[in-house]
Amino acid sequence: MLPNPYVLAGIFAGGLLVGGISAYKITDNYYQAKHATELEVILEAKEANQKISADIIADLSSKQHSATIQYRTISREIPTYITTQTDTNCNIPADVVRLLNELIQSGDSTGNTSNEGGETPKIPGNNGAGLD
Repeated sequence: MLPNPYVLAGIFAGGLLVGGISAYKITDNYYQAKHATELEVILEAKEANQKISADIIADLSSKQHSATIQYRTISREIPTYITTQTDTNCNIPADVVRLLNELIQSGDSTGNTSNEGGETPKIPGNNGAGLD
């Protein structure tokens, strides 16, 4: 006599269910153990870094108290590259003088040709004189 097919299907389904649950638990335990070892490694590295940081802070604080400030006056002559002789030898060409005078007499860049004081503006750096 053959067993009832529903009984066989129930036994098969129960076996699959028990096998699936046990496989899940085994895999879950494996990954939990792996994760736990990774966490332990991370915690050990963190503790080592904290110890190193504490050592560095202690070393720096001890060196900070031993540091002293020293003041010295260093007197040297500053080299002069432009002498008064080379500065007076600077000649402005006549065409540049003419263009600058025309610019002064024509007014500023806004088109204003009036001068508040009524006098001709002077070019700076030429002892206050115009370029005539």
